Amino acid sequence: MSDLLTKLDAWKPFKAIVVGDFMLDEHLYGDAERLSADAPVPILHIRKRDSRPGGAANVCLDLIALKASVTAIGVIGDDDFGKALAKQLATDGVETFALVRDASRPTTVKQNMVGLAQGRHPQKMFRVDFESRDPISSETAAKLLAAFERELPKCDVVCIEDYAKGVCSVEVCQGVIERARKAGKPVFVDPAK
Repeated sequence: MSDLLTKLDAWKPFKAIVVGDFMLDEHLYGDAERLSADAPVPILHIRKRDSRPGGAANVCLDLIALKASVTAIGVIGDDDFGKALAKQLATDGVETFALVRDASRPTTVKQNMVGLAQGRHPQKMFRVDFESRDPISSETAAKLLAAFERELPKCDVVCIEDYAKGVCSVEVCQGVIERARKAGKPVFVDPAK
């Protein structure tokens, strides 16, 4: 126990770069009290809607909670979901200037339908995913690597967060790892399944 307390007492802020698949987790809460007349499926009457950063964006918030300064490097769509995600991250203290807006792909959104049936406990009923799993273009990869190179000298640690949404291509991952190794920076990789 004393070893743990000593380590916690020595904890200090650090600078991290998170490279990966940024997404928005959206939850739609409502009542599921009846079935549709045209199909045997529940009707969800929405009462509340909220969203929070997911995927690599959630890792950024975890690092912020550990007192890190965090720069997000990834791709979002040039859409309202991308704007909302960047705004939420910035509000929580994450540097978002290196998020590339790509009009050719949507911001990844995981939309969860949560119903409350007969006044009982909430139950996730369904999830709808808006995403592209296609690899990012070489042009977009070059933008990400350029941003990474600019931020690398200022960081203490690099995290690669792959959720198989196309950002963590061989080109991007190899480029990040090679540059970090040359700079003597540790790289933590959370690969997709």
